[in-house]
Amino acid sequence: MQRWRTAEVAVMDWLNARGWDLKDVSKQNLGYDLVGVDNTGIAVMLEVKKVDRPDARFSMTNNEMGAIEAEPGQYLLAIVIGDGRYARLMLLDPKDRALPRERVCRAWEWQFTAWAEYGHFVDG
Repeated sequence: MQRWRTAEVAVMDWLNARGWDLKDVSKQNLGYDLVGVDNTGIAVMLEVKKVDRPDARFSMTNNEMGAIEAEPGQYLLAIVIGDGRYARLMLLDPKDRALPRERVCRAWEWQFTAWAEYGHFVDG
């Protein structure tokens, strides 16, 4: 199992053992990994991220960021910090406007515009 996948399963199992009722929906590309209710019965969606240290950066996709605003209920980030018996879980509300974030371009691409005037048709 890949490291990020292990974190999702660990978070689901750990929270379910504490009264949450979560199921894994990560393969459905919904913008979050786990869905269900917390231990008070409130509907929740959790996006799981794994980092090595509390000061490490992590990324979110446009799909994940879109789900934050679009989905009803409580959307949370479940951040697994560290590994093994030293791992800790932190829950963050990404809708908190005080939470620092920045939009970063990870890759540039080339786009061709008005290209048709430079090509030649190949006739059979």
